Amino acid sequence: MRPSQPGPRDWTPPPPPPTHPPQHGYAYAASVRRSTTRGAGLGSFLFGAVAAAMIFAQPGNITAGNGFLFSTAGLTGIALGFTALRNRQNARISSSIMPTLGILLGAIGTLVMVLHLVNFYQHPAATATTQPISVAAPATVQPRTIQPAPVQPAPAAAVTREQDRMNLAQSEGTIVFLLKQARSQDGGFPSLLNASSGGFIVTPAGNVKLPDGAHMIYVPRDNNHSFALTMVGVTGAVAVFDTSTGVINTQ
Repeated sequence: MRPSQPGPRDWTPPPPPPTHPPQHGYAYAASVRRSTTRGAGLGSFLFGAVAAAMIFAQPGNITAGNGFLFSTAGLTGIALGFTALRNRQNARISSSIMPTLGILLGAIGTLVMVLHLVNFYQHPAATATTQPISVAAPATVQPRTIQPAPVQPAPAAAVTREQDRMNLAQSEGTIVFLLKQARSQDGGFPSLLNASSGGFIVTPAGNVKLPDGAHMIYVPRDNNHSFALTMVGVTGAVAVFDTSTGVINTQ
């Protein structure tokens, strides 16, 4: 048999490829653009916030150049913000809020940092070393002799006769109680009572303070088995105790 010859249809060229990509390609590209825009906007806002926060961390202020902090966080936030705005073609309007804020915060932070940097170099006195100051030795000053003023005794408080009687009775009662407590085994009382400095009466069982200005008379009797005790106060009041009666009489 004779082989078949190719006909006109066998040499027809294939149809050209479609000039537009399939629909799923558009969706993928739009998703990538939105993701890139969102990431750049968020990064712009974060870097801008860091630059703005560094304003409050500056060691000096604009009128006193005592140091500065400088960072490129503000410039990075500005660059990311403009990148996010360029990619925002079909995105929503709300997606431009963060990059816009990032640009503003980054610009403010960078401007303040530049001002601090310029001010630092314009105030050399702030970083100048402290020069020692020569101070002459002070002249010798002779101390002045000051004579102490005589101390005047404070005037005694006025005591009424009734108060004097009560004070005498209280002191005398305390002395009698201590004498009875310190009575010897044979029942004898001390043959003598001594007075110490400050107006205290010394007994074997303790000391008793006499009222101011008062004086006392102690008389032992019956071989020290009894005694009489008399006190005279500053107002002339009198307190008398006798072991024979066992009571204190005041006048």
